[in-house]
Amino acid sequence: MVDDDPAFRESLEEFLRSAGYFAKTFASAREFQAHVPDEMPTCVLVDLRMPGMTGLQLQQALERAGYRYSMVFLTGHGDVKATAEAMKHGAVDCLEKPYDEARLLSAIERALALDAVANGRDAVRSEVCARLARLTPAERQVCDLLASGLRNKEIAARLGKTESTVEAERTAVMAKLRVASLGDIARLVDLANETR
Repeated sequence: MVDDDPAFRESLEEFLRSAGYFAKTFASAREFQAHVPDEMPTCVLVDLRMPGMTGLQLQQALERAGYRYSMVFLTGHGDVKATAEAMKHGAVDCLEKPYDEARLLSAIERALALDAVANGRDAVRSEVCARLARLTPAERQVCDLLASGLRNKEIAARLGKTESTVEAERTAVMAKLRVASLGDIARLVDLANETR
């Protein structure tokens, strides 16, 4: 939880702990950035308006740094433009202070569920990237062209190779990726290329 109001932080932390959550609090966006949590799944509750770096600026800085936490914004000001911007960048919810306890808990549950799914997908993506990394540069070229739907003959013509060479590389690609079809190759390449 990131909020510049110490009384609010203390109250919210006590509420979250009573609801069974492990909660860490930070007085500013900069303090949070210095101790970005690595526990998963994670939900970040953040005040939309804070002195220095705002909650929206924190969200965007984390995104640029490659952190994609599920975030719930809290605000004492009904700023429609900032709320819309936060939602556009993936916020799970934006709640007004004083918060409704049931609505806050519901938003946290959704955020944690989304984060768990995303992290599971990240683990799968990491495994796929590790498999793709086992390919030689020539095999990776063939893999990418197979994923784009080209046949062996077309790949051979494009790369200036014989069909039998492409067939041998295709066999190696399928073995190293542990797949049984060209559709599986396309799915793995798409998964490796997608962003969270």
